[in-house]
Amino acid sequence: MLKKITGQILARMRAAARALVCAACLFAPAASAQTDADDVLMLQRGDWPKYANGPNILALPAVRETLRRFDECNPGAGIVILYPGGDSGRKWARELRDWLVAFGVPLQYLDLQPGAGAAGRLVLEVEGK
Repeated sequence: MLKKITGQILARMRAAARALVCAACLFAPAASAQTDADDVLMLQRGDWPKYANGPNILALPAVRETLRRFDECNPGAGIVILYPGGDSGRKWARELRDWLVAFGVPLQYLDLQPGAGAAGRLVLEVEGK
């Protein structure tokens, strides 16, 4: 019984957290997100917080802008995360993917691919806008 109630409370807390994240993304300015093209956002390794937690990750303009642009209702919706080759690049991309899932992006819309073009950065492409 207690397990069932705890599960219901956690589910409601997750839903409330997702709603707050969505609201924060809609109203937070993302003008400082580094872009090379309209659909591409860059996340530099030096910008990644030493202590990764929800507020620190959401403080990254590229993450906020990615969440703002993504709409799973659009045909062909998805987020491609291009990462630098090697274990550390793959680990960083997986960590970002896990955060995006925690912020409400369904896992099936996230695609990790090697080939960021330069060490020390992730390239985020929002598709189907």
